[in-house]
Formats: sequence, structure tokens, C-alpha cells
Amino acid sequence: MKITVHLVLIVGALIMAAPFAWSLLTSLQSAEESTRIPLTVLPEKLRWDNYAKVVELLPFARFYWNTAITTLVKVAVCVLLSSMAAYAFARIPFPGRTALFLLLLSVMMVPGQVFIIPRIC
Repeated sequence: MKITVHLVLIVGALIMAAPFAWSLLTSLQSAEESTRIPLTVLPEKLRWDNYAKVVELLPFARFYWNTAITTLVKVAVCVLLSSMAAYAFARIPFPGRTALFLLLLSVMMVPGQVFIIPRIC
């Protein structure tokens, strides 16, 4: 039984890792080789200079800076608003507090990625 579980997990891990391996191998191919029909899995020649070209073309330092600023602002706003809500729910009695608290908890339990799907369609 243990061997069967391990085999299923290994097969699942290989299936999950396949797109990452495909992306890595494709990134090491030339543009012509990566769009050739029939598809080639292994590159004829490893093209490490593809990474240097991307770093030259795109401003990665700016991308990281934008990500850092966005993350810090989102965390700061979340901590501020969450602490104010927590204080209100803990210390201030008001009608409908339990229902509003349950509504807040239900919204927090839904991951943000769920709201992306309706925006695409």
C-alpha cells in the first residue's frame, strides 16, 4: 500500500514539474527552434545568452521596486484596517456586530484569486 501511494505521488510530482521543465528547456532554445513544428523538447545548442538579452531589454530593477512598494503599501493598509476592525469588534458594542463579524470572516476566507476569474470573461 505504501509503495502504491509513493508511486502515485511521484507520478503526480512529475506531472506538476513538467511545465517548469518545459519552460526551462524552451528558454534555452533559439526562437526558431522553440517555434518549430514538430516541437523539440531538448535544445540542439544551449542558448544561455537568451537570459542576458532579456535582462538588457527589460528593466527588472524597476519591476522589483514596483513590487516592493506595492507589497509594502498593501501590507500597511491591511494591518491598519484590520487592527481598526479588530478594535471595533472587540471593544465597541453595536447592533449586528456578530453578523457583521461573520460577514468579515467569510470575505477573508475567500482567496483573492477567486475574484480574478469573473474579470477575465
